[in-house]
Amino acid sequence: MKLRLRSVAEADAAEAIRWYVEQKPDLASRFLEALSVTLRNVERSPALYPAVDGEMRRALFPKPFP
Repeated sequence: MKLRLRSVAEADAAEAIRWYVEQKPDLASRFLEALSVTLRNVERSPALYPAVDGEMRRALFPKPFP
């Protein structure tokens, strides 16, 4: 399955990265890595994540990211 992000999700991710860069740059890189891993996992095994609207799925981030 090809993973597609909504534009609002892309904007949220960009905003989060900017925020983490301002707080602590190494945390921003950890966030970006967590995002990449999470998106790869969803793309590989979408059925592991609950559907929330049609084919849209929700995947939670690992700690310490909200």
